[in-house]
Amino acid sequence: MSHLADASVFPGSDHIGIRAAIRDEKGSILGAVAKSVEGSFSLFLAECLALREGLSFAKEIECVNLEVETDAINVVSAVVENRELSMEGPILENVKQLLAQLRGTGIHHVCRSANLVAHLLARFGFNSNCTNVWISETPTVVSNAVSIDTIA
Repeated sequence: MSHLADASVFPGSDHIGIRAAIRDEKGSILGAVAKSVEGSFSLFLAECLALREGLSFAKEIECVNLEVETDAINVVSAVVENRELSMEGPILENVKQLLAQLRGTGIHHVCRSANLVAHLLARFGFNSNCTNVWISETPTVVSNAVSIDTIA
């Protein structure tokens, strides 16, 4: 299974969009979450929040042995290299704890084009005023991207 996380940040905005999707080996969506978070955040902090939200969601729906994928290489580096960061530190500690709880879970960087489903959901979350959750269904907003991924 894979877990994809992403965030949408627009300069001058008073909120961000975060999202996560859990996909099986064939690329089908097992579950997804997209939401808007009030506040002004750096892209790095927003990506950290998206990763934590996605891992919390994976734990909630009892996923294990995940390959966590994000296009935020700086977040992957911060988690893997155990960097001490002031503002992001507690969030990254939560991420590490969740990774440990989700047995067999690893994290790695993917290019943005490989993270299209996550990116589209993050945009959807940015434009939404509530938390959206899908279990065992593909969100309409990403159905075309999922179809293309599963064929490739």
